[in-house]
Amino acid sequence: MTSASADAPSTREALVLAAHRVIARSGFRTATARAITREAGVSLALIRYHFGTQDALLKATVEHAAAELFDVVERMAVAEDLAALTRVGMEFAREMPNRESLRVLFDATLHAQSSPWLQDWASQQIAELRALIAMKAPSHLPEEDRRALGLVLAALLDGALLHHWVDPKTDMQALARGAALLVEAVTREDD
Repeated sequence: MTSASADAPSTREALVLAAHRVIARSGFRTATARAITREAGVSLALIRYHFGTQDALLKATVEHAAAELFDVVERMAVAEDLAALTRVGMEFAREMPNRESLRVLFDATLHAQSSPWLQDWASQQIAELRALIAMKAPSHLPEEDRRALGLVLAALLDGALLHHWVDPKTDMQALARGAALLVEAVTREDD
C-alpha cells in the first residue's frame, strides 16, 4: 500500500504540470513565474531551486508536452510508406488526443518568434518531421523532390491540426481523402 505522499508529484514535476496547465489554459505569455507557482501552490523561489531559470522550466514544460505526443511520432516512423504515414498524421489530427499538450505546443511554436531557445526547438521539431516524411517518400523520386514532399506534407499535417483546432467542424474525412489523393498523385511511378 502506498501513501498519498508517495503518489504525489515531486515539486519539480508539480511545477512542470502547473506550467503546462497555465499555458494550455491561457497561453505562453501568461506563464509567468508567479502564475506558475500560484497554480502549483509552491513558493516562487522553488523555480530557481529546481530549474535555475524560468526559461528552463518552460523548456521542460514544452518537452513534457511533446513527450505526451510521442506515440504518434513513433507510429509515423514505423509507417511502411508515405501513404501510411499520412494516414497516421490525419487520424491524429482528426482524433486530436491530448488537446492541452497540443495547445502548449501550438502556443510555444507561435511564441518562438520572440524566444531564441523556442525558435531553435520549434525549428528542430519541424526539420525532424520534414526529414521523416522525406525518408518515407518513394525512392524513385529525386532527392530534391523527396525533400519538397517533406516540406509540403509537414505543412499540410500542421495545417490540418490547426484547422481542426480552430474549427472542430472541419471535414477531417475530406481533408484526409484529399491528402491521400495528393500523396498518391505525386508518388505514382510514371509508366
